[in-house]
Amino acid sequence: MKLFLTAITCLLSSSVFSTDWTTYFKNEKVEIQYQYADCHDEHNGIHQQKIFLRFVNLSNQKEEVSFTKELTFSNGKTSNADARIFTVQLNANEAKTGDCSNKEDKALFLFSKQLNFTSTELRKFELKNISVKTIQ
Repeated sequence: MKLFLTAITCLLSSSVFSTDWTTYFKNEKVEIQYQYADCHDEHNGIHQQKIFLRFVNLSNQKEEVSFTKELTFSNGKTSNADARIFTVQLNANEAKTGDCSNKEDKALFLFSKQLNFTSTELRKFELKNISVKTIQ
């Protein structure tokens, strides 16, 4: 029980979410949305702002979304949009959303900035080469 209460407390204190999502891309098959959120990992002293991505399958078929990211930072540097292709597979009518606990699936979030010290910040992001295809 104590472990359960600790887990719930960590989940509730790990992030501050806005309920506002902004549509980035939409067609007849999928919608891609984003929102900014502050993530706080008190145990490790990590406090970051991230941009979460939500992929919503609007169809009754399995869809695969692929894209690249072009990121522009406060130091003037821009990432190479063709450096890595990200892929998200969605079952019929499924949604996948980034959150503070997900650190592995980089298709679902972007790092924006550190909150507890001054560092390079993300100034602009673009999802490029967005491709949606129906898969079996």
